[in-house]
Amino acid sequence: KKGRKVWCGVMKYYDYNANNNNNNYLYTIPIPSSDVSPNIKTSNQWKKRWKKELLDLSLEKRRLFKLFLISIGIIFSITLFISFLFSFSSSSSIPSAFSSFFEEKNQEFKEGINKEWKREEKEGIEEWNQKQVEEWRNRDLIQKEKERERSSSKNKSIQLSKRRNAIRKAMKHALNGYYEHAFGFDEIRPVSNQTNSSWGGFGITLFDSLDTMLIMNLEEEYLKALNHVLKVDFKKDYDASFFESSIRYLGGLLGAYQLSKDKRLLSKAKEVGDVLLPAFNTPSGIPYGIVNFKTGQGRNPGWTNGNSLLAEAGSIQLEFKYLSFHTGDSKYEKAAHKVMEILFQNQKSEGLYPTYINPETGRFENTLVSYGGLGDSFYEYILKQYLLTGRTDPIMIEKYQEALRGLIEKLIIRTANELAFVGEFDLGTDSIIKEMDHLACYVPGMIALGAEGSEKDRLLKLAEDLAMTCVKMYEDQPTLLGPERISIEDEGYSILNPKYILRPETVESIFVMFRKTGEEKWREMGWKIFSAIEKYCKTSSSFSGLLDVTQKDSSKDNWNNSMQRLYFRKSFTFLTENGNLKSFFLAETLKYLFLLFSDDTLLPLDQFVFTTEAHPLEIFKK
Repeated sequence: KKGRKVWCGVMKYYDYNANNNNNNYLYTIPIPSSDVSPNIKTSNQWKKRWKKELLDLSLEKRRLFKLFLISIGIIFSITLFISFLFSFSSSSSIPSAFSSFFEEKNQEFKEGINKEWKREEKEGIEEWNQKQVEEWRNRDLIQKEKERERSSSKNKSIQLSKRRNAIRKAMKHALNGYYEHAFGFDEIRPVSNQTNSSWGGFGITLFDSLDTMLIMNLEEEYLKALNHVLKVDFKKDYDASFFESSIRYLGGLLGAYQLSKDKRLLSKAKEVGDVLLPAFNTPSGIPYGIVNFKTGQGRNPGWTNGNSLLAEAGSIQLEFKYLSFHTGDSKYEKAAHKVMEILFQNQKSEGLYPTYINPETGRFENTLVSYGGLGDSFYEYILKQYLLTGRTDPIMIEKYQEALRGLIEKLIIRTANELAFVGEFDLGTDSIIKEMDHLACYVPGMIALGAEGSEKDRLLKLAEDLAMTCVKMYEDQPTLLGPERISIEDEGYSILNPKYILRPETVESIFVMFRKTGEEKWREMGWKIFSAIEKYCKTSSSFSGLLDVTQKDSSKDNWNNSMQRLYFRKSFTFLTENGNLKSFFLAETLKYLFLLFSDDTLLPLDQFVFTTEAHPLEIFKK
């Protein structure tokens, strides 16, 4: 332009994107003019820089480069602006009015936010606290309940263990006394430590208590007893009690075999069964009460006028059926089952059976009906045969239900103070006899054991009422032990025979009632009875019965160690008592007490049936 000096020039560069026969083309571009005369040195530097940095750039790459530079500029500008704002807000050069206004609004905003936060926080905290406190309270209650349950369970477990150990210790005390003073004999006299062999001298105490030793894990005592038992030869010229030999010798061997599966015991049981079978050789098939083990000759005792007893002929079926089941020889079961058929056929009244049976004709010879002495375990065995066969015998359950109806209609007596007793009945005069044996205290357990179906609750209530009466007969005495026989009165009862011979019937019913109901009160009742036995019946070597449960005297004057004959009622029955430790104390009384404080899984009632001598037999599975 006129009046201004203009400097122009060109810059050459190679376009590497233009490819024509691999020849690179040289392009020239004008250098912009400047309003200021250029410094030659600066101009040369500028040209060098462009040549260096843009010589190999294509047109597209230059556009990208420009965009990159623009982006860098924008980012840089934003950064400067933000820095300026921060410096402006903190600058002391801001007018005071504006600064005050800004601070005031900022403070109001902060306070508003804080108030809202505090309100929401307070409400949230209160709600959270309420829920949390409730949750903690519930959690605390649950935790305390669990701790109480654990503590209670632990204490209960410890208590049960202590009680089992106490009963086991009592069993060992009796066995050790027997081993020391009467080993090989039938029984020990617990006060004088003399011996008795009125049951053949085979060692009935050992046979009867074998399975109790196994249940209590008394290994040393069991092995010593087993060694003796396996050596016994029963083919001896001895007039044996058919019934007692069946339930104690045979039953004891079968119970021990059931728990140990020792085939030697089953073989010995078969040996006993063989010497007992000749008792069935009567015109009717009703067994004699006495049989000679060597000759097989049978007879009945004179005091029965030649008759067999209902409780004896009708209370051996479990043992003989079990023996046939496990040996495969049906002769034992057939002989025992025929007895039941004869008794059912000749019964005089529905569900009621007199106590004397003529072995010649199979007919009943008297009119007394008793669930106590002479008749007791017959009724028990009707039910238990049904249970042992896996509830597959419809005749047995039908006959048991008939007997139960007869019992309820004819023999149950309730007094004015709501006590329930089991009396006796005379079919001849159609009248009830208001007397009751200790033996009849097995009835509550029998009723509870058979309580099923729609009548279950009613029958369990009846069983409980009867069991409570049997327990009351213990609790009413100064010794806390029950009498042998009582008379039933309008306001309660009076004692006819004050003796106590360590019988198991009340303890048996307590055990069954606990297993059927699970109520702890039954355990407490059982423990009181055991404690009384320990206090009043324990001698230096064993346990003795008491002459009088109404006399609170633990001295030898009240121990039963003399030869005595007890007449139960008129001339119907008597019991010869000679002060021996009865084997049923070890086989039944202590066993039921031990099981009472053991877990239900030990010999559960839905898998095992206990004989009248408390020997456990497993229910048939086929």
